[in-house]
Parts: sequence; structure tokens; C-alpha cells
Amino acid sequence: MEGQIMADLPAMEKIHSIEQSTPTQFTFKKKQTIEKDFLVQQSLMLIGAEGWRHLVNTKSSWLSDIPSTLIIADEKK
Repeated sequence: MEGQIMADLPAMEKIHSIEQSTPTQFTFKKKQTIEKDFLVQQSLMLIGAEGWRHLVNTKSSWLSDIPSTLIIADEKK
């Protein structure tokens, strides 16, 4: 599941829009391994809808440690 948002063009366009509106407040990093120490240092996490579903369905152990989260989904046509 890791890296799926990088391949999702509509999601990446939304992320770039956020970056442009707050260039000094936003840093985009791709983490392959998510650890509690990393999560507690963050104030916001962006995740694609499919990635979020995967976390919830697998009852990921670090789900309780996530910061505020913005779930990015494709617009329905």
C-alpha cells in the first residue's frame, strides 16, 4: 500500500495545492516504515482513502498514535 498516493495524480494535485498555499508550513515525506516516534513528531498526516481503508481493516497497531489526519479521496463523477 505504501506509495500509492504518489501514483495517484488527483491526490498529488491536491497535495501540491496545499503546498503552494502554505509553502513554509508543509513538508511532504514518503515513509516506508511508520513508527510511533515518527508519528508523535507530526501535526498532520495525509493519506489516500484506500490507504486509510487498509489501516482500518487491518487494525494497524499505530492507528491510535496518528496525528490529525486528512484523508484524500478521488472526487466522484
